Amino acid sequence: MAYHSTSGMANNTADFFSRFRSFIISTVGWSALAEDLGTVNPYLYISSSGENGRETVYLLFDKFTANADRICVRQALWWNPGASSAVQPAGSTYYNFVATKDSTTFPYWIYADLDHIVFVTRIGTTYNAHYFGTLKRYWSSNMALTQADVSAGSNIVVPVDNASYFKAGLYYQIINRDKFERMQVTAVDTASSPQTITAATLASGYAIGARVGEDVAPVMIPRDGQLAQMHTASRFNGWSTSVIDITTSGSSGGAYQYAVNDCRYNLIGIFPLWASCMNSGFTEVRGQLIEVYEISTSWGVSEDVIDAGGGVTYKFFYIGSKGIAIRE
Repeated sequence: MAYHSTSGMANNTADFFSRFRSFIISTVGWSALAEDLGTVNPYLYISSSGENGRETVYLLFDKFTANADRICVRQALWWNPGASSAVQPAGSTYYNFVATKDSTTFPYWIYADLDHIVFVTRIGTTYNAHYFGTLKRYWSSNMALTQADVSAGSNIVVPVDNASYFKAGLYYQIINRDKFERMQVTAVDTASSPQTITAATLASGYAIGARVGEDVAPVMIPRDGQLAQMHTASRFNGWSTSVIDITTSGSSGGAYQYAVNDCRYNLIGIFPLWASCMNSGFTEVRGQLIEVYEISTSWGVSEDVIDAGGGVTYKFFYIGSKGIAIRE
C-alpha cells in the first residue's frame, strides 16, 4: 500500500474515532482485529504486517469514559484470534493517548502507511502530535522467516528462507505469536535447502513463520502530544510489558532552530527526528521517525505548507517547543 493522508474537522471524540477507523482500514489497509465503536467504552484494535509484509504491529485504541478528552492507546506482542484477545499488551491510560475533545469540534490531520500512523490534533490553540508504529531502523530491517517449527534448547538448527542476512557470532531477535527473545547465531548455511542458521540457545519453541532479524519489532506508541517522548515494549533482548522511554531529538547542534532559510539559495532545511532509548541497560539509538522531521521553529506558522517540488509537500506544525514537518 502507499502513503496516505487525510484531514478534517471532527465533531467530537466519537466522530474522530469513526473517521480514523474508516481511513486506516478502508484507505490505508490496516486490519481490524476487534472493534465496537457503539459501546459505552468504544474500542478499535488493529494490526499491520508493514509495507514489507513481515512486521508485527498490534495497536489497541480505547475510549474509556473515565478518561475525558482522549483516546488511549496500547501496543501488544500478538493478537490471539482464538481467544479474541491481546497478548502481552503494554501501555498506560495515563501516559499513552491521543488528545481529543469529547463534546467540542476540533481539526485533525492523519498521516499513515502500513508501517506507521501519525495524528495531529488542534485542541484550542494547542497542536498535539502522536506517532504509532515502526521506525526507519538504524539496525537492519532484513527479516528471515523460519520454514519449520523449532524447539527450545541448545545448538538449534533453524531453517529460514534467507540465511544470508546473518553472520555467525552476532546476536539477533526472533519473534512469533506470544514469544520474543534474543539469540546468538553460531553457524550460517546458505548452501542447504532450505537454508539454515544455528542458534546457540533458544528459551522457547517457535512455530513456522517466526521472524528473525536484528530489530524485528521496533513498535512505538506516544507518551505525550509533543513528539518529545514515546514508549516501546521492544527491547534489544526481547519484550517487556513495562513500556520503555524513547526520547526523540533532532540535530545535536540546535542552531538550525533559528535559521529560517539557507542564505545561499533560500532553501528550507528539514532534519531527521531520531528515536533513542535512555533507560539504563537499554541505551541505544533505535532509528528515526518515518516522514516526520524537525525544522526551524521560526520558519512559519502551524498549517503552512512546504513545497519540496515534484509533487512532494510537507505540513508545518509548531509542536511543543519544536518545529515539525510532516510529509503530506
